[in-house]
Amino acid sequence: MRNLYRYTRIYSGQEPELIEGDVFTTIIPLTRSVTLGVTEKVTEKVTEGEADVLRLIAEIPAMTQSAMAERLAVSRKTIVTRLRALKDKGIVYREGSDKKGAWRTNEGFGSEVQ
Repeated sequence: MRNLYRYTRIYSGQEPELIEGDVFTTIIPLTRSVTLGVTEKVTEKVTEGEADVLRLIAEIPAMTQSAMAERLAVSRKTIVTRLRALKDKGIVYREGSDKKGAWRTNEGFGSEVQ
């Protein structure tokens, strides 16, 4: 329950709604702007370029490195470097294969980032 309230506030800025009735219902408000919560916690921990990559991951988690490079008008090597830095800081990780996987942010990133 603590994590439900804690992480819902971080990711959406709102409270989860628990409705007791014939059927117990839980409403967890989430927004597409997950990056806002992430960016607020790690702003001083990441570079501007890394923050740009985080925004893209929040928008489209399955975006390829080549697509990120195209969107940000940088080289693919630059994206690889920024993603490696974010992984080393414990902020993001890759879930699934390189071809069909997606980028995710770590829930406990706040305590791991130096």
